[in-house]
Amino acid sequence: MDYEKVKQNIIIILVFLNIILISILLYDRSNRNLYAYKEEYKDEAIRRVEDFGIKVNAEIKPQEKSVKPLIVKYEELDQDIINEKFFNKNGKISEDDGIVTIENGNEQITIINRRRMLYENFSDNKKLGSLKEIKEFLEEIGLDIDKSVLIRYEENDGLTTYEFTKTYKDRLIETSYTTLTLEDGHLRTIDRLWVEVLGEDNRRQVVEPPYKALYYLLNNDAHKGKTIDDVSFSYYFNPEEQGLLEDNTKAARGYAIPAWRIMFSTGETVLVDNY
Repeated sequence: MDYEKVKQNIIIILVFLNIILISILLYDRSNRNLYAYKEEYKDEAIRRVEDFGIKVNAEIKPQEKSVKPLIVKYEELDQDIINEKFFNKNGKISEDDGIVTIENGNEQITIINRRRMLYENFSDNKKLGSLKEIKEFLEEIGLDIDKSVLIRYEENDGLTTYEFTKTYKDRLIETSYTTLTLEDGHLRTIDRLWVEVLGEDNRRQVVEPPYKALYYLLNNDAHKGKTIDDVSFSYYFNPEEQGLLEDNTKAARGYAIPAWRIMFSTGETVLVDNY
């Protein structure tokens, strides 16, 4: 056997492998640079958005470079427990094609696929005067809003709206909501689709810089003339909009992925997911 020739072949193979490894490392470094936060890129994004007609009145700052997506599922509602909590078991329950209806006089609850609940009240038998009373009432009827924040409060023509959103480590989980509407202090509706966090995924996802989310706004002329008050990191779980399902209420479980939440001075929000 020609050992000298074998030695040369091994050296050639090793050199070739080293070239491949160096190429992979360089590609990985350049790919990571695409997600690096740079002030000049932020300034350019703000300039482009403001030239488009959108004022930026928000602090845009870097976040951690990667996070673990959340493993989540929608809360499942038990019709018997809901009937007991709301109506002391006196409601009349009917069910048709995944939609449960519970009626009790001038009050009605609709539960869709055991996940979304809509409560309607056409009487003045429930009056709530403060945020503290609202939280106590929700706890009393078994609707957990622990680890949540009030993200919307509106008053318009005698109607007052309170909207809560679930959080995880002080970050919002979109789309998870409990929304109450009051008319002159009397409870009229509750709309709820709540998320439960099962844990964190093992893998990590790169988080794009927040200023990249601003470019998304350039696709819609309806945003012209508005002012951005806040750009914040959140988690986003919406199987319907993410193209996974035709109806969110049919989702068993899934992933809440990184997203940027852009809030305008009008209270309107736009969510830009990471992918």
